[in-house]
This record gives sequence, structure tokens and C-alpha cells, in this order.
Amino acid sequence: TFEENKLLKKELTGALLEKQRYAEILHENKRLKELLSLKEHSPKYVASARVIARGYDKLLHTMILDKGKNSGIKKDMAVITAKGLAGKIYSVKDEFSEVLLLSDPNFSVAVRLQNSRREGIVAGTGYRHSLLKYIPPEEVVEKGESAVTSGLDGIFPPGLPVGLVSHVRTEGIEFFQDIRVLPFQDDATMEEAVILGK
Repeated sequence: TFEENKLLKKELTGALLEKQRYAEILHENKRLKELLSLKEHSPKYVASARVIARGYDKLLHTMILDKGKNSGIKKDMAVITAKGLAGKIYSVKDEFSEVLLLSDPNFSVAVRLQNSRREGIVAGTGYRHSLLKYIPPEEVVEKGESAVTSGLDGIFPPGLPVGLVSHVRTEGIEFFQDIRVLPFQDDATMEEAVILGK
């Protein structure tokens, strides 16, 4: 009957909503376990934080975290996720902080390629990929090679995963290769982070 059909539709809708809530809880549980693992394995751990907003300045690629000075966070501390480097603390207030993301054109980090051991600077472009700068044309860099922080910039601890080399061009250049790096951490998927001291 019509009433039974209406009741079944209502129950189905309720069951679908419950399934979605359950799936979200499973995703959150997985992320929080990864965060806990980072905390346990990071000797320079300062705090864990949640992303509470995307940056409000259109000229910068930033995110706002729910922890600040009161949690021991300071400017220029590294911000990581279970996937890798996300950025650095750009500004800090008592209860929140702003992260300058790896994708921002004002962001740079000293890196070392894991296989070739070549060193350079990964710089944000404002897009999904970053640039690996200052690699001379005679150096061999392979597509798919991992870049990690070298620690030589005095800001980021060594060994943090940054990204994979996704493009290498040596033809038609004068001084340095045209190398793109695809960061492991996608800004759009970041929900929690760990802040590391120097």
C-alpha cells in the first residue's frame, strides 16, 4: 500500500544516512590512527591539529589549524601529514595558526632525491605540481624518483617525504633542468596535521 511504501522509503533513507555516517567514522578513524602513528614516530613532535578553514587570503595558499601558541606552535615549524610534508607555520595566534602550503609560490624547501642523492629546492607554483630548482643539465634525474627534505634549509628536519618527480626536461635549457614534483600531500584532502619543531 501507499503508506507501507512511504514507510519503507523513509527507513531506506535512514539506513543510507546511517551508512554514510559509518563510512565517515571509518575514514576519520583511519586518519586519526595515521596521525597517532606520526606522533609516536616523530621525535620533534609539537602538536596535532585539525584543519578548521581554508586560507582567507586569495594571494596565498594557506589553511587554518585549530592549535596555536598555547600548544607550543611557532612560526616556520614544519607541518606534515601521514602522506608527507604539507607546509610550514606562516603565522601563529594563541588558539590557531596558519599554514603556508607546499603549493604556494612563496613556499620553498631544501630537498634531496632519494636515488640519485642530488640536492635542490622544491618551490610551490600555485598549482598541484611544484618545481625542483637548481639541478644542472648534466645531472641525471629520473621520473618517479622521490624527493625528501634534506634539512639543509634549517627549517625542516631531514627525511620528510615531499613528492615524486613527475616531469624532467633537459632539452632547450641553459642553466638548470625543468623538473616538476608532484607532492605526496594534496592540499584538498588535508584534514589533520602534525606540527614538528626544528
